[in-house]
Amino acid sequence: MEPVPVYVETAIYGYFVLVCAIGCYLHGRLRFRSRAGRNET
Repeated sequence: MEPVPVYVETAIYGYFVLVCAIGCYLHGRLRFRSRAGRNET
């Protein structure tokens, strides 16, 4: 396997970090929304 240029590796890791951040954000929103809905009832 050929070595990958540094900028390609950085772009791939940056993409994974971005997807992870968006996933954690959406998961947190759903969790807090369900928790707030439970407290109201």
